[in-house]
Amino acid sequence: MSRIGKRLWGKMTAILLAVALMVPEQGVVSAAAVPADQDPLGKLVANAVMNAVYGIKPVKPKAAAVPAPPLTWNVLTKLNRGMIPLIYQPDFQQFKLSGSGQFIGFKRMLLANNPVSVKPVITVYDRVTGIMDDIQVPASSLSDEMLYFDMSADARYVVFTYATERYSMNPKLQVYLFDREERRLLPLTVPFETSDSSEESNRVSISDNGNYIVFDTDAKGLVPDDNDDYRDVFLYDRAGNLLTRISSRAGMQDFDSGNSEAPSISGDGRYIAFQSEANLTG
Repeated sequence: MSRIGKRLWGKMTAILLAVALMVPEQGVVSAAAVPADQDPLGKLVANAVMNAVYGIKPVKPKAAAVPAPPLTWNVLTKLNRGMIPLIYQPDFQQFKLSGSGQFIGFKRMLLANNPVSVKPVITVYDRVTGIMDDIQVPASSLSDEMLYFDMSADARYVVFTYATERYSMNPKLQVYLFDREERRLLPLTVPFETSDSSEESNRVSISDNGNYIVFDTDAKGLVPDDNDDYRDVFLYDRAGNLLTRISSRAGMQDFDSGNSEAPSISGDGRYIAFQSEANLTG
């Protein structure tokens, strides 16, 4: 087809399209009686014209979006209706959710009046029952602090790093594991002095089933041959009661050593990620 013929074909097609689009406009009665979405002849003509001009069919209209359900809120600061209020630590707060979202873990200061005391605790709130379970260390005081914590997917196990005399020159740190079902507090390390209080240090992480726990510490002597001043990452196997240093390898020299910190473990306990200055790959 010549160039003039193509132009003529385009004009004729455009006219045909215009006529097809104008057909539903003729007659108020017929237009009202036959809605556009119930006019098969009109659809057939429109599709034929669109195919002739563009080689495509008209795009079908999208289904109306289903509105999302409204948000619901639990204001934790108003759960305690007693005379003693809740005091939170907004400057250094942490929140953890269980796998189902039923349990919420967070840090706070617990006020008691018999006798009068203020203690750092980790509170696990059950959204279904409304019960608040406070986890604390015996003989804790106002100068102590819960640093980091994590909990298993079912919220049964809670692991945390605890600091006594937090704001002294050399606070003492200890890593604990608490079993909320058996109400048993298990120390994973002995108390040790540290001068490292950076935000990247003293992290803890636990697998979904609570069997594997990782943490970093600069404590010495937790495992054989760990007598240096470097911070290391450890893996604790709860079922086997076994502690392993994972931020090391066989054949490391002094120049290969370095601090390791901020570990995180996958839900199934297979993978562990952490930051390290050591040469661990050889």
